[in-house]
Amino acid sequence: FLGGTLSDRYGPGRVLLVSGLIYGLGYGLISQVAAPWHLFAIMGSAIGFGLATHDVVTLSTVARWFHQRRGLMTAVVKVGTAVGQMVLPIAAALLIEARGWREAVLVLGAAAGAVLVGAALLIRSPPADHGPTQDRRQRYELRQRPSPTPPPEGTACLRVQLGGSPLRSD
Repeated sequence: FLGGTLSDRYGPGRVLLVSGLIYGLGYGLISQVAAPWHLFAIMGSAIGFGLATHDVVTLSTVARWFHQRRGLMTAVVKVGTAVGQMVLPIAAALLIEARGWREAVLVLGAAAGAVLVGAALLIRSPPADHGPTQDRRQRYELRQRPSPTPPPEGTACLRVQLGGSPLRSD
């Protein structure tokens, strides 16, 4: 909700930039936690904000750019998320094993923040005239086509009625 509202108001690039900075900062702060409540507070605020906003911003922006194949393009974005969810736990485990959890969290946070900031520099809102005009044009053309010729007089046809009997013959 918040990410979509902010994206509509300020544009996806700005929101993604702030999201990436806060997300990376959150992971930097996690590397310094000294008590369990620090972890909960950081995850519930900085990391939560970063996760909630970047997903909404990227999906809504892709949906506005692609009208013809919106489902396919949204799927491509979500597959990227799924690949990250498969690869990052392995990378995190390897980093933790090699460097310890604090440094691993710091490296992963810096990498995630850098990727989000890089994406923020590349992402663009569709132009104002980009709306689904092609879709609207096609719907208009369909409405302007002549209706099919009615059946010849005296031909029996079935019609669904909402009121009385469900089907009747003319």
